[in-house]
Amino acid sequence: NDIISELKTLNSSMKQLAELHEKHGVTGHYQNHAGKRIGGSVWEIYHMLEGVNPDHIGVQFDLRHAMVEGYQSYVNVFHMISDKIKSFDLKDFVWGNPDQKGDRPLNVPFGDGNVKFDLLYQHPGFRGNIPKILHVEYDLGGAEHGDKKPKMGKEAILSAIAKDVETYQKMNFS
Repeated sequence: NDIISELKTLNSSMKQLAELHEKHGVTGHYQNHAGKRIGGSVWEIYHMLEGVNPDHIGVQFDLRHAMVEGYQSYVNVFHMISDKIKSFDLKDFVWGNPDQKGDRPLNVPFGDGNVKFDLLYQHPGFRGNIPKILHVEYDLGGAEHGDKKPKMGKEAILSAIAKDVETYQKMNFS
């Protein structure tokens, strides 16, 4: 797999997509997401969006995934891509090994894990109108995956989400 060639091809496609966005007056957001797919590494997104106006395709920056992907270098990629960030995903994780097969990231309630949210204050638009998207991806009896009949009561689910919103408000992100 020639990742550099693939990134160049994707960059060309992103430039065409940006032209379409400009024509229709919209902005697309590309989310970084830890893993083996394109965009797991913020470096890949950087190359995919090279020469693309961030007003037409920007980055939906997910600090949780950046920390998982580059546990000691997430600060570097944040600063590298900062001028392209158009929205932020807010969620948290801890390292764990529930199946005893090695550590992996486990989603936890917002503010209860390892994500160093203070870094986001360094972004010039973070306290302004830039969208911040609170993700609730930790165990809610299946509701976190859209199950129609979660194994957790509606009151408990809404209470957990309300706690995340309260934590968000205490962090003074707006």
